[in-house]
This record gives sequence, structure tokens and C-alpha cells, in this order.
Amino acid sequence: MTALSILIPQIENAVRYLAVECGEPVYNMNEEGIEEVKPMHAVLELEGVKESLDEDLIFALNTIFCSKFGFNMRNNVSHGMLDDQAFQSFKALYIWLFALKFCYLFCGKLQEENRSKINKKLKQLMEKKDNMDEN
Repeated sequence: MTALSILIPQIENAVRYLAVECGEPVYNMNEEGIEEVKPMHAVLELEGVKESLDEDLIFALNTIFCSKFGFNMRNNVSHGMLDDQAFQSFKALYIWLFALKFCYLFCGKLQEENRSKINKKLKQLMEKKDNMDEN
């Protein structure tokens, strides 16, 4: 129970951090001029995130954490809609293993490959920004 309560928000935070690193906005301005955090499913749709993560990983993140047609564990855990038995279900175990896999993607050799992919995207964004500033 404790692990999921900690892991789920941290995975969402990692996705938001990736979006920020890719130069994508993670906030919206509402009608009253107040900044609001974009929901996780909207962050996963940002172009920089889609270019940095493969389709299968984005699909898994959406299905496990955001979609009402999937586990929707982000909302269920955040809003206290799970009982004790749900924390010991196959879904809970799957999410724990997914979190381990998610961390593994950014370790060792995979970390180098994934960081180079993200750094390439960031370099493209900076070059585009420099070209726009020159014009």
C-alpha cells in the first residue's frame, strides 16, 4: 500500500519532468488567469514526450495510470478509492513491477541510449529556438 502511494505520484512527476526537459508546458492558464497543472494524460500527448518515449510505453502509462478503460490507478490511489484488498491485487503487483521497469529504462546502458534520444530532441528544440531568435 505504501509503495503504490509513493510510486504512482513519482512516476507522474517523472513524466512531467521529462516534458519540462523537452521544452513542453505542463501548466495551462484558465479563464481567470490561474495556472493549472495539466492532467497526466495531457502531458503524455505533448509532442516532446511522444518523441522521447516510444508508443508502447506511452500506451502503458495511459492505460495503467490515466484511462478509465484501464487500471486508472493514479486517480484511484489519489482519491482514496481503493480498499486494502485492491492494494494486494494483481493490478497492484503489475504497477509495482512496471515502476521497477520504468526505473530500469533509465539505468546503465539503457540510460545512455534514452538520454541521448532526449538530448537529441532538446538539441533540436534549442536549434529551432536559436533560428527563430535570429529571424
